[in-house]
Amino acid sequence: MWSRVFGSNVLCTSSRGGALRGRFPRCAGSYRGRVVVFGARGFAESAKENKKFGVRAFYISNQIDIYSLAQRKQEMEPLVPQQIQRNHVLFTLHDEEEGSGAIEPKKYLAFYEYGAAVFFYETEQDSGDSRFGSVSSVADFIDQTLEETYNFCNDTAIAAPTSEEYTVEIDPSVDDWCEIGDNKIQVEKLDIHNVRIMSEIMAQSVALQYYESQAVTMLKQFRGINSTMIQAGSSKLDKKKLFTMTAENNKILIDIMVNLGLLDRAGPISWHYTKYYRVYELMRDEFEIQRRFKSLDDKISMVQDNAKFFLEVLSSRKSERLELIIIALITGELSLGLYQHFSGFHPIPFMG
Repeated sequence: MWSRVFGSNVLCTSSRGGALRGRFPRCAGSYRGRVVVFGARGFAESAKENKKFGVRAFYISNQIDIYSLAQRKQEMEPLVPQQIQRNHVLFTLHDEEEGSGAIEPKKYLAFYEYGAAVFFYETEQDSGDSRFGSVSSVADFIDQTLEETYNFCNDTAIAAPTSEEYTVEIDPSVDDWCEIGDNKIQVEKLDIHNVRIMSEIMAQSVALQYYESQAVTMLKQFRGINSTMIQAGSSKLDKKKLFTMTAENNKILIDIMVNLGLLDRAGPISWHYTKYYRVYELMRDEFEIQRRFKSLDDKISMVQDNAKFFLEVLSSRKSERLELIIIALITGELSLGLYQHFSGFHPIPFMG
């Protein structure tokens, strides 16, 4: 299925994901598509015309074993170019132009260790059809690839993956290396560094979307508990459930800090080259990474505050029970002493 693969990569997407049809979004669905435009000569120096790419990103698992995935791909298709870095692997699918003999990249795949997968495929400029095949065949390709990727998810697969969609255009006439337009970003040249920057931000965006949904779910659960306490004056709290929610909340924060690296500085290429840093900054602004992280951090803090409150309530109830037990023991001991005193009963001390 992964017939011819890829070596360089490009990815972009956006549209706040939506309900997925079936197990995986079939790529044709409820997406608020944006457009990203990349410039010019990019991977194939012979390609002078503008090109358009559709990109879809998915958060499918809490972890993907990218090394086993890359090894498996290498065994099945040893000629497929692949690039492995610390937390992701990139593949490139090529296609041969009829009559020209030129090899053109048609699809790019990126898999991130923290559970994100990004697909990049060329489409016709006017019709929107994929040059690699029809829209339905692209959807089938994505669905099948995601199914195969589940074999490398170490039993951490998500039943309903979150997704985002974006569009990328290659435009050789753009000024200033890149610029943002109406729902699109234009880049003068589409090279491997632009690909890495864009795919990283797309993966971060779709992962943030998943974590946001998790935080909202926990807040809704606490809202139900609070509503019950308001109506009844008290609530039966499940200590195990509270601990689970607290641990899940902490895990989200750790994943964001360690895996997504949202607070880390830009990568070495973006850091050292102004033009790539501009792409990095424009893409982060386009997907509102900083604002969404702040919003998620506020939600996580609210979950922590609620969990702390209810754990303190449980602790207070336990302390009250212990105090009552101690009072009952002291009362029993005093009662026994008074009975012995007034009844004249004096037990003989045990002599060992």
